[in-house]
Order: sequence, then C-alpha cells, then structure tokens
Amino acid sequence: SMSRAWSPVCRVHICARTCVSMAGAAANLSSGLGGAAGLAGSRDVASALRCLRLTTPGLELEYLSDAEAHLEEIQWALGPWLQHEGHRSHCAAGFCGPWLENAWISRFGTLWMRRRAAGGALAEVFGPFVPLLVPWVDRWVDNAYRYPRGMLAALRGVLRPRVPYITVSQNDEGLTGKNELLMSEFPNILVLSAGGYGHVPVPLLKQTEAVLPEHPPHLRTFLVSYVGSLDHAPSNLRRAMAEALEAAARGVGLEDRLFVGRTPR
Repeated sequence: SMSRAWSPVCRVHICARTCVSMAGAAANLSSGLGGAAGLAGSRDVASALRCLRLTTPGLELEYLSDAEAHLEEIQWALGPWLQHEGHRSHCAAGFCGPWLENAWISRFGTLWMRRRAAGGALAEVFGPFVPLLVPWVDRWVDNAYRYPRGMLAALRGVLRPRVPYITVSQNDEGLTGKNELLMSEFPNILVLSAGGYGHVPVPLLKQTEAVLPEHPPHLRTFLVSYVGSLDHAPSNLRRAMAEALEAAARGVGLEDRLFVGRTPR
C-alpha cells in the first residue's frame, strides 16, 4: 500500500548510489553489501547526510568509534522484541512469513555475526550506518496494531541523535504506527520501506516468487499500472495520483497503456 507520499530521498539522483544501492541489496537478500556503490566498508557519513538532509536540512551525523558496542547496546535494550530463534511471523492474506523484515534480519544479522567472528568491523557490512534489526510489523500486528508496552521507551532510551541508523519496514503506516513514533523524532533513521512510508521504496512481496522471463516494456499491455483501491489513503492521495497519471497518459497518447483500479477476481 503506497498510502503516503515518499520523502524526496527516493526521487533525487544524489542518493541513488547510497540509498538505492542499499535498498537493492536488502530487497535481493541474496548478496551482501560489499561493492554496493562503495558504501560497505566506508565510515564516511557524507553519503548518509546527503540523503537524510533532504528531509532534515540541519541534521548532523557522525560515525561512532564504538559502533559495534553501540549495536550490542541496542540489541540488549530491545532484546524482548527482537527476532530470536523460533520467531513466529504474523499472518496476513493466507501467508505467515517470513516477510521482508524477517528476511532482512536473518540475512544481514547472520552476515554481521560471521564478519564479527572473523574480526571484522560493522562498517564492512553496513557502511556508515548502525542497523536496527527489529521485526517492527510482527510486534505491531501481534499486539493489536500497537507497539508493545515498553518497546518504544527502550528504543528512545538507546538511540543517539547524531548516529546514522538504517532499518527495513513493511508496515503501510511505517515505523510511525498509530502516530506512536514520529519520524521527526528520529530523522537520523534511514527507512527502507515496503509499505509506502519511508525514504527508499522496496517491493512489498508477500512471499518468495519465481523470477518471470524478461518482458520488454514496449511489448507489455500496460506501460504503467496501479492495482488497488482508490479511496483508502489520507487526503484522497490515491485518487489524486490516479488523476495525475491519467492526465499524463492522455498528454502523450498512452491512455490505452495505463491501468488504474482493481483487477478482476
């Protein structure tokens, strides 16, 4: 559900090498961050600042000399709500996981543990960021669509305002939930979001799917499509989006290559 407008981060070329490369790595879940536009291994926060200052111009960040210890501090503080062995993902639409958040945590949490065991540094996996490996949406859904008591207090107590963090969220209400955690409170968290609210969009995949054969755009029935309801969004956002798409398609003679609405069941 893309129910909210994206921040400028996902639309500005200056962030492509930083944000989108990490988004692609997280979405693929099949390769590490090494070689992702030179980000992994770098402790330079300049790339993070270029992204996050687009939404918070005065933001100041610094890489921690104790980044590894700080991650351990976060893991300890949020321990009751992390993804431990035997973790049960929430169920929705006939599927009970693992979801994208679970895959991100499993893949990159394991990658970091292996690198740490070999004497490696956190920056070798996450670049200038400290990861928040939290199954946000599982905890939120399983607690009647609210964050569990004490979870956000623990988060607020352990995060530092000048540290760049990165996390993956698939909740269509973002990390914010029911206005429980405003992003203005933590402008230093880069959110890779599959739910329509965050900095960098990644696909919301219900489950692992086989890769389809390549189908060039000029051979497709529809060049642009939006599938879903038009009424379920704040400030009539989806309908306004559909009208803008329809107007643009008419302007270039592609109205027959645009689909907006629900597919036949």
